[in-house]
Amino acid sequence: MPTETLITISLAIAGLSLLVAIYAVLSARKARKQILIFRGTASEEDVLAAGIAQAERVDDLLEKVTRLGQSVVVAQRDVAASLRHLAVVRYNGTGDMGGQFSFSLAILDDAANGIVITSIQGHNIGRIYSKTITAGKSETVLSPEETQAIDNARPKEK
Repeated sequence: MPTETLITISLAIAGLSLLVAIYAVLSARKARKQILIFRGTASEEDVLAAGIAQAERVDDLLEKVTRLGQSVVVAQRDVAASLRHLAVVRYNGTGDMGGQFSFSLAILDDAANGIVITSIQGHNIGRIYSKTITAGKSETVLSPEETQAIDNARPKEK
């Protein structure tokens, strides 16, 4: 084989080797960038350390989400037990003043537990009564106005 042919073949192999080396360097840079992006920092660590760090962040997040979910359950229970359903019925309780100065006020929670307060106002009298309400009922006899206030305040079905 002539020398010129060997030189040409050697140069071709050397050029091909150079291209492969350049490709390898570029691939390594790309892989390094991807690891840094995956890790979220500019420091160099191996893929295993980056994966462990990411897993720890996910575990922390899951723990926070679990605690948040528990807090929401407690808040929902507290809201359901709060006295937040109100209704007032005004009426003339004595018939002597000519106006609707008496009233019954029902204040209930989501289970229709709470209180009804009645104020009877007349020309010479003023009386206030309160009665405990459990599941929409009272152990004491309710006036029609108190019953109406409780019915009006009772939580509506969703």
